[in-house]
Amino acid sequence: MKISAVVCRSFVRGVGAVGIAVALVAGCTSSECVRVAKENPLKVGVYVGAGAQSNGVCYWQKLTTLSPDVEPRFLDEKLIAAGGLDGLDLVVMPGGSSYLEFETLQTTGADQKLKDFIRNGGGYIGTCAGNCMILNGKKRLAISPYVYKANSRGHGTALLAMKFNEKAKEHCGIGPKTRFVRYSGGPIMEEGAPVEGAQFDTIAVYDCDLVCEYGTNKNVIASMKGAPAAVCGTYGKGRVFAIATHPEYRADTL
Repeated sequence: MKISAVVCRSFVRGVGAVGIAVALVAGCTSSECVRVAKENPLKVGVYVGAGAQSNGVCYWQKLTTLSPDVEPRFLDEKLIAAGGLDGLDLVVMPGGSSYLEFETLQTTGADQKLKDFIRNGGGYIGTCAGNCMILNGKKRLAISPYVYKANSRGHGTALLAMKFNEKAKEHCGIGPKTRFVRYSGGPIMEEGAPVEGAQFDTIAVYDCDLVCEYGTNKNVIASMKGAPAAVCGTYGKGRVFAIATHPEYRADTL
């Protein structure tokens, strides 16, 4: 079920930024979300195992712990393999090393557990490496039809402009607008072959004429222009929000 801008504004007033993020994936209506916030917190698993590196995982732990609307569960590959996803509403895969995240999950079969969780109706939020994890390719979950753009690899850091489109409003109530979001080596993507059971839309692209500050190679940034920077969609019965940048880092992009 899609969520409207009106519902999102009600979240801002009532349940906070983390509530907005998790509700977009959970897909509840306005009245349902009020009930969730008061009586039935969303059960959110945050991956904190190998590969979940840098400040991103710390921010996600803090955000989910402090939100009154969320009951967090912190997971590594062993807990996931042992059934740690059971009863959760959604999973957050933070930034870090997507290869290490995937290989670590794969060692215990947790990669398939996570994929099955989403296909059977679970939600998934992926930031930076968490976005890479669902791409269609080797050492990836192959949940979304997006792939790495040929001959392009992101690196370095910058405060980059992301231009959100009408699909962002349709999927999750984010109005069409350019927003500056922290970039830290996230994927430069393009749409690849279809993935069975997946329906995705690009909801934001990089607008690299607008850069607030540079910490990375200007030629790399120039090559990113127009490439997908955030996507929304479904995989089986599950809902996915994946973004190549780090909105969790800054108060104005939560």
